[in-house]
Amino acid sequence: MLQIICSTSKTGVLILIPQYPLYKAVVTLLDASPVPYFLDEERGWAIDAETIHQAIDDAKASGIDVRCICVIPGNPTGAVLTEPNIRSIFEIAVDKKLVVLADEVYQNNVFSGSFISFRRVLRDLQKMKPGTFDGVKLVSLHSISKGATGEGGHRGGYFELVGFPSDAVEQIYKLCSISICPPVSGQCVLEMMLNPPKKSEESYEEYRKEQDIIFQNMEGRASVLFASLNKMERVSCQKSQVCIYFLC
Repeated sequence: MLQIICSTSKTGVLILIPQYPLYKAVVTLLDASPVPYFLDEERGWAIDAETIHQAIDDAKASGIDVRCICVIPGNPTGAVLTEPNIRSIFEIAVDKKLVVLADEVYQNNVFSGSFISFRRVLRDLQKMKPGTFDGVKLVSLHSISKGATGEGGHRGGYFELVGFPSDAVEQIYKLCSISICPPVSGQCVLEMMLNPPKKSEESYEEYRKEQDIIFQNMEGRASVLFASLNKMERVSCQKSQVCIYFLC
């Protein structure tokens, strides 16, 4: 998606700070312009609309054409975005004509609060304000490599396009089709992630038990780390709402 969006060195991509560093690396590799926007630590690493507007205005003053905003709930802050926060992102997207790139790969790892889908919030806004948000373009990403069942050694995932015209989807699909696809094992795990055992099925109880144990262990480790860091002199951190971990 970034390859498609970043057409010139003056193309700007809004990247949150603190950030998952590969976003800036990819934008730089594509010879485009990373545009940082800072999260509000005091409000639990919330999105601050004024900060984003200022970042866009500053970039525009430098001749940068900002086309996309990247949002990564949970990484690296461990925070979950609230519904008002997500609404504000879509309001900015409408005002500035931005593509929203929502990296929602930690949606199964939330242990405080609940995961809120960007697509659901967008659909709600479109119902509440017909016509206002109809043109919003959303890309939602999900992956098997960050899930709670320890499948991170596998590689597989997908992104969903919302609000893109059919001719644009056709070109995006064409570009994806020339890429090397994930291994068969990754595709199999992806299918299992999307269609886990149901209560009526024989394997459900064992699956649910294993999920719960892994999830409790992750939450316990996150709590220990939170307490330990806050005991250190001149160090403070927010309590994590989502477990972020990497198994490669």
